[in-house]
Amino acid sequence: MSIVTKFKHPKMVVAAMPLISFISQIKCRKYETIVDQLRYYDQHNYESQFASQRRMIPRISIAGNFKSNDYDIELINYSHFLFFEIPYIHPKEFKSIRKELMSNPYVFASFRNVMGSGICFIIKSAEGQEHHKEVFRRCYKYFSKKLNTKRISKDGRDLDHLVLMSSDEKAHLNIAAIPFHFDTRRRF
Repeated sequence: MSIVTKFKHPKMVVAAMPLISFISQIKCRKYETIVDQLRYYDQHNYESQFASQRRMIPRISIAGNFKSNDYDIELINYSHFLFFEIPYIHPKEFKSIRKELMSNPYVFASFRNVMGSGICFIIKSAEGQEHHKEVFRRCYKYFSKKLNTKRISKDGRDLDHLVLMSSDEKAHLNIAAIPFHFDTRRRF
């Protein structure tokens, strides 16, 4: 079971939880009220309320279990998961990209991002922490080509990248996902 870390703003560890629980909270819409409020503030250009609301939403590190000491964080256990986000997708493209991600054997989970205008997806890596950035780079190239987009964020290459908790009743989970190997060349 992979453990991820829940943070409070700024990088202060609150709890550790199984990755599946994180996906379940998104699917069950545990944070629906504060996520919807954030989206509302963004759409209506309420900048100060938006910033305040954003600080209230929990953050998760997909890379593993961390501990914090005086705002300095240290990775205790690597999860072997990679996080990717396409921050904005045109509404006409959203369904096809979501469908493509749901049918891809490497995708462990996918869900709408916190702003509601893009999609996040999680890939399991077969490699250790020392190869995290290289596997991320290869996954990035694979999915950029597979999804025909250059808009995938590269922020997930950093182990300490934090993801804002989202709310998406159509979140997808594939516990039988194939781990992405360093030398993956298969075409699905």
